[in-house]
Amino acid sequence: MTNIIEKPKTNTLIEEYRQQALAYGHEKAIRTFATPMLQAWEKACEGYADEDTELEGFADLMSEVFNVRDAAIAAAINPRFKIGTIINLAAKAHTPYYKRLLSKTLADGFTNPDIKPDHDRLHNAITAACGLTDLASEKKYRAHPLAVAAYLSWWDGKMEDAYSYAILALDADRTTSLAALVLVALSKGKKPAYLN
Repeated sequence: MTNIIEKPKTNTLIEEYRQQALAYGHEKAIRTFATPMLQAWEKACEGYADEDTELEGFADLMSEVFNVRDAAIAAAINPRFKIGTIINLAAKAHTPYYKRLLSKTLADGFTNPDIKPDHDRLHNAITAACGLTDLASEKKYRAHPLAVAAYLSWWDGKMEDAYSYAILALDADRTTSLAALVLVALSKGKKPAYLN
């Protein structure tokens, strides 16, 4: 008996993911679908990915599974995370340890002045996130990569870019809460803690 879930060639990636999640559970389905995508994303954050085909479908998946989106953000923010941790942030986000780790990582931008971003890494991640919009199978799936670009631009101190990406994200899907969160932070003049 094998532990590898075969990805069927029929239906859309999201339909395939949902079928696998029903059959094998969300954690295993996330690992199967998100692992190669998060590995390619990590390479993109490091500036090594050129037209990586493993990012095909990533916009759709991060829109369907917010834990995958949040793991991508955490990977962009924290270069010390190993790929196993990044995948666990997506697949095991419901467990207390990974829930706390993800929450702390995402909150550090607001609260910890000692956490300073790697600007080159963020630039690479923002570029990759924007590139994902071309790979989205539907307009609504462009929203979360754009919201990621908005949040990472905010983290990078590029408030005008953050605003633009957030507006584009909401144009693609007006229910994109991450984009709305960025706009609220901008409207209240909230900056990353390291800029205060």
